[in-house]
Amino acid sequence: MKENAVCCGAAFKDGMACSVCERHYVRDMDKKSAICMYLKNSHTGKSRAIHSRDLQRLFSIDGRTLRRKISALRQDGYPICSDETGYYYADNQKEINDTVYRLNGLVTKVSNARTGLLFASIFPAPVNVEITVCVNGGDVCGNA
Repeated sequence: MKENAVCCGAAFKDGMACSVCERHYVRDMDKKSAICMYLKNSHTGKSRAIHSRDLQRLFSIDGRTLRRKISALRQDGYPICSDETGYYYADNQKEINDTVYRLNGLVTKVSNARTGLLFASIFPAPVNVEITVCVNGGDVCGNA
């Protein structure tokens, strides 16, 4: 048998008990669903957040892949929250609201960067030029 089930971040052969929690079987589960189940079962509430590096290690994925899977779960309506301590499954509406507020800040920063790039591509950087004009054979000089 090949390893095709994931539970608690550990891969194991289909039909065998989870080697981490030894409580249940997970058959043919994709990593996105496994991450969701793991967060819900083991990391519900802000106080039980897990750092992204630990999730990456548990599920053998890189940071970009983890962020994409978390984003997909959120788009599917799962209350996966995050803050400076890590990812967690929401325990209450305040945790969801705090994450939405943080994400809005990120959207604003990305939008501002986009606007700056558009402005830079439309309007070249200003060039300052200083001109000195001398009159009467150089007796009087000034800036114009």
